[in-house]
Amino acid sequence: MYDSTPDLLLIPVNLADTAKEIVGTEWGLYDAAGTKNVHEGRLEVLDWYRLTDTNDYFLINKAA
Repeated sequence: MYDSTPDLLLIPVNLADTAKEIVGTEWGLYDAAGTKNVHEGRLEVLDWYRLTDTNDYFLINKAA
C-alpha cells in the first residue's frame, strides 16, 4: 500500500483567505482556550481560478 502525506491544498480563489488563515495561524482559530493549531505550516495553499465551487478542494502530495 502506498502511504502519502499531502503537502499542498488546492482551493478555489474565494477560499484563499480562509485557507491561508487556517494553515498560517499558530493558535486555534476563534478559540478562547488558546489550543495549538496542529495544521500550522503543514500545507502550502494554492488557489486556482478554474475551481469555482466552494465545496471543491484537493489535498495533494507534490512528490507523488
